[in-house]
Amino acid sequence: MRKNLLFISLMFLPFIVNAQNNSVLNNPQNLSQYRNNKGTTYTIKLTGTDQGSVWGGADGYYTDDSRIGKAVVHAGLLKIGQEGLVKVTILPGQPKYTGSTKNGITTNNYGSFLGSYKFESVSPDAGSQSTSIINNPQNLSQYRKNTGTTYTIKLTGTDQGSVWGGTDGFYTDDSRIGKAVVHAGLLKIGQEGLVKVTILPGQSKYTGSTKNGITTNNYGPFMGSYKFESVLPNAGSQSTSIIDNPQNLSQYRKNTGTTYTIKVTGTDQGSVWGGADGYYTDDSRIGKAVVHAGLLKVGQEGLVKVTILQGQPKYIGSTKNGITTNNYGSFLGSYKFEK
Repeated sequence: MRKNLLFISLMFLPFIVNAQNNSVLNNPQNLSQYRNNKGTTYTIKLTGTDQGSVWGGADGYYTDDSRIGKAVVHAGLLKIGQEGLVKVTILPGQPKYTGSTKNGITTNNYGSFLGSYKFESVSPDAGSQSTSIINNPQNLSQYRKNTGTTYTIKLTGTDQGSVWGGTDGFYTDDSRIGKAVVHAGLLKIGQEGLVKVTILPGQSKYTGSTKNGITTNNYGPFMGSYKFESVLPNAGSQSTSIIDNPQNLSQYRKNTGTTYTIKVTGTDQGSVWGGADGYYTDDSRIGKAVVHAGLLKVGQEGLVKVTILQGQPKYIGSTKNGITTNNYGSFLGSYKFEK
């Protein structure tokens, strides 16, 4: 039987003003607390499970108190135990919810209910592009049969392990991927980021080389390969890696025009210069600047896009969203949030 106490969670409902929420919700049990935000699409970090109760889903509509980690498996977006990011839209209640059995999960029928949600992501099995994120695998040999599939993979660069090939972009699928990604120039040792990798057939030979401080080995024919699809962060205008909670962006000063995705936690600590016109000095505390810009609240974690810009002749401070920033003269580098 459902617990009416679920409605108590509504008192914690955040204030949302736009149809696309740019923060990431971390493994919620359900979405009943977001019921009032109809039409808003959230990005949610989930782990697939077979636990809990789910109502509906045969037509894509689930009651908003359905266990979302189980619903995402039913929808075919994640497997049990698999972690990934999915997009979910909050919708009005439906007159009825029809259960079904899909992907090893059985959901229940239900009558009318107050709120619903629906997944917006495409199932990984529905095409050549997987929408889930693979978390720091050692290698990709287990995905050998999925030739042509492109995966988004969360990696930390390392100089440990063995790698074969890479001179022509093709690595054996048992190569340590955290080392290969450094060799390819997409991440540095110790840097964490998201990269896209395509599973490919085995090659007749693999040629090693030394690049970015990493030496890889030669090898003959092998059963499976992979190739990175990401663009080198410093080589274009869009970085594919995620920078994790930096203090500021002064170290990226030379990458003018590059837009980074940054994981930030809002804070009221530290110093910030500028922002009245959207331009902040690149040594400004970014966690405080993001609150000033109105993208996150103090203590809220989310992903934001930030572009590295040239230094400005002056920076004008202001008070917004409870944060006061400072004036400053000319400075060497700037950044601006991309809303």
